[in-house]
Amino acid sequence: MESNATGITKIAIEFVMVAIFLAIALRIVYLRDTYSEAFTKRQDTEVALDTSLEFGKYSGNKTKTDRLVTVTGDEVLAALRDYHRGEIAIYVDATKTGQIYQIPSTIAAHPEYFTVSALQASIDLTAYYYPYLVYDNEDPRTNYGNNGLEITGLAFIKK
Repeated sequence: MESNATGITKIAIEFVMVAIFLAIALRIVYLRDTYSEAFTKRQDTEVALDTSLEFGKYSGNKTKTDRLVTVTGDEVLAALRDYHRGEIAIYVDATKTGQIYQIPSTIAAHPEYFTVSALQASIDLTAYYYPYLVYDNEDPRTNYGNNGLEITGLAFIKK
């Protein structure tokens, strides 16, 4: 009888040990998943914050009819110089030469348009412009002031 009781006790202890091991393993998997979700949320928040900080000065006008925020011609020139190598399209309304800065295609064809002297000759630095964000690869000449997921352009409409 004693060996039966000892055998049952050993089996019970083994089951308890397996149960403890499985509980710990499940807890580790749960913690890993929770950490992964938190890390992903943090990365998304950092990207959104970086975008907000980078484009915040251009985001005051939400629709085409909004005329709340203006920037100077100097700031337009700075934006063109800042983003002339990126994947962002920039449209400047009523330039002296009628030039549309559709970056990066314009710079590939005409890099000389993006020198400081060429930009100063083209843009009225004393004028004021209404800045608009362009989202999701829309045409910045016509579809500015919209909403979307990804900022892909800027439009500056002369006041």
